[in-house]
Amino acid sequence: MGRGRVVLKRIENKISRQVTFSKRRGGLLKKAHEISVLCEADVALIVFSTKGKLFEYSTDSRVCHSFGKIGVVIFIKREIRLIREHMGRGRVELKRIENKINRQVTFAKRRNGLLKKAYELSVLCDAEVALIIFSNRGKLYEFCSTSSMLKTLERYQKCSYGAVEVNKPAKELEQSSYREYLKLKGRFEGLQRTQRNLLGEDLGPLNSKDLEQLERQLDSSLKHVRSIKVTYS
Repeated sequence: MGRGRVVLKRIENKISRQVTFSKRRGGLLKKAHEISVLCEADVALIVFSTKGKLFEYSTDSRVCHSFGKIGVVIFIKREIRLIREHMGRGRVELKRIENKINRQVTFAKRRNGLLKKAYELSVLCDAEVALIIFSNRGKLYEFCSTSSMLKTLERYQKCSYGAVEVNKPAKELEQSSYREYLKLKGRFEGLQRTQRNLLGEDLGPLNSKDLEQLERQLDSSLKHVRSIKVTYS
């Protein structure tokens, strides 16, 4: 018989909890960076310690923005800068996995591992954790240790950019922010679809008019590339 399922519990000893938090927080931030580089994913991670100290990671300084009067995270496609990471004994350069199948398999494994580690950190160390991941195809995965992602983002907003307007009712702020979130999320997903279409992917749902418009965009881009090429000839 295998080992029984381990029940995660908050570490009661304060010193042990702080040490565990420091180690697991560092590991979580490192893994967030690795999946963003290896699998070309957009990642934002927000961690509040029990003392309220903020630790964060995002794939680009432009990834986390505040919209309206409350913290709402949206994700913008960005150029990934390859940086070196210490892995094991040697110094290994992280690079995007070129093989599409290998990249998808690695993403699935690392995504699940990252979500699991985020959950474990929140339970063992009594930390508030919010993790949002977009695959390179625009699919969203998220984890929040509290009952409301928006409340965690609001806390992040207050910590990073100052307090929101105190005179406006909280419910009105939340509703307005959620509408803005849905609007921006829809816009982001639209950009993701356009990007895939330009790469020749997911063309099935397009009608003849859409395909003609896509063809014109590609022709225009090709002409621009050729004109630039001529200047260097």
